[in-house]
Amino acid sequence: MKIEEKTSEKSSFMNSTSVQLGLIVLLVLLLMIPLEYVKYLTYERQEREKEVMQEMADKWGGEVVVYGPILNIPYKKYVKSKRKNEEGNYETVTTTETHQAYFLPNQLKMHSKVKASNKNRGIYEAVVYKSDLNFSGDFKVPDFASMKIKTEDVLWSEAKLIVKTSSLKSIRDEMKIKFENKNYTFQPIYVGGHNKLKSLQSKEINLTEVIKKQKNLNFKMDLSYNGSQALQMLPIGKTSTFSMESNWKDPSFSGEYLPMDKTVSEKGFKANWKILDFNRPFPQSFLGGLPNFDEYTFGVNFINTIDQYQQNERSSKYGLLVIGLTFLTFFMIQVVNKLKIHIIEYTMIGAAMVLFYTLLLSITEHLSFSTAYLISASAVIILVSLYSYSLLKQKKLLFFVAATMSLLYAYIYVIIQMENYALLSGSVGLFIILSIIMYFSRKIDWQK
Repeated sequence: MKIEEKTSEKSSFMNSTSVQLGLIVLLVLLLMIPLEYVKYLTYERQEREKEVMQEMADKWGGEVVVYGPILNIPYKKYVKSKRKNEEGNYETVTTTETHQAYFLPNQLKMHSKVKASNKNRGIYEAVVYKSDLNFSGDFKVPDFASMKIKTEDVLWSEAKLIVKTSSLKSIRDEMKIKFENKNYTFQPIYVGGHNKLKSLQSKEINLTEVIKKQKNLNFKMDLSYNGSQALQMLPIGKTSTFSMESNWKDPSFSGEYLPMDKTVSEKGFKANWKILDFNRPFPQSFLGGLPNFDEYTFGVNFINTIDQYQQNERSSKYGLLVIGLTFLTFFMIQVVNKLKIHIIEYTMIGAAMVLFYTLLLSITEHLSFSTAYLISASAVIILVSLYSYSLLKQKKLLFFVAATMSLLYAYIYVIIQMENYALLSGSVGLFIILSIIMYFSRKIDWQK
């Protein structure tokens, strides 16, 4: 008799509302484990996409950083040192060394036309572009006297022009510059022992006669590039004026300087920059060598605003909420209609909902995110609704489950698509959901 009473008490305890709710909460927490695996899988696929995009960029042409031209003029420097002579006495010896002076343009104008497109490799695609860059401007006649260098020590006949770039591999055509009405070609400079091409240098320019005119030195230069992801420039002119136009409708302006004005439409964008020498922290001339200008670059990133992996990641972050609210819906149906749903049946429903995220991830690699979301959500809603009919035995409850899940997935989709108002809409939505739960659960006797 006592054994039967204990069995009855145990059964009553296990079937109590509070215990069942506790088991459901525990199950939701356990389902976070496969959800974390889905997040890891999304991250893994995203990294694979980056690898493929980098491989495509390496073959086509990567992110381009370009600036120039820079006027390079060597000069003599006399260095005094002491050494012992044959008699063992110290004497002063003067040696002549050749040093380099670099001068940035006075006026620099650049206009670039960029034709961007998506390049596919398997299921992945990367943004690549072809660009035509037109440079023009002038140099002031270098003032060596202000640097305490005598005019007769300047090697005017050995002047050169230099263009700096991050990727010589990306250049499509032979580079030439028109300097003081004469054309000069460029040759690559090999840096260090690793043959890293980082600069282009013109043939020697004889400025001996030109500087006597004491007028600005004009130049004009055209460049054609293959590139991907971004095009970056540097305001090395005393006054730098840049303009860019492209067919790409989703530009991201980056770097130290934003455009003065821009227009972005479905047909592409146009942008203009004007930067003065006192807007950036470096002078117009250097002795010895050029500093690293990388931190002062600016330009445009050519991006795909629709990142399916990022949207998958955002979707999976709401997985706990979706599963929890779905379980809560079934629990409310169970309590209000005095039905019994076993914890194993809750587990089956939870497994189907976790499967939604793997379906979504795999389908988005072949179709758009919206289409993949619709297919995945529809499949899971139909599966769970039909399964719930075998548990609930009522068509009206089947339709209620289907409608509730449809609203829930639609709500999550709207939040994912939002950027600026995602937090606000999410908070308001959760407040409404909590209000509904509190209303329908007010008559539940939690003591049973």
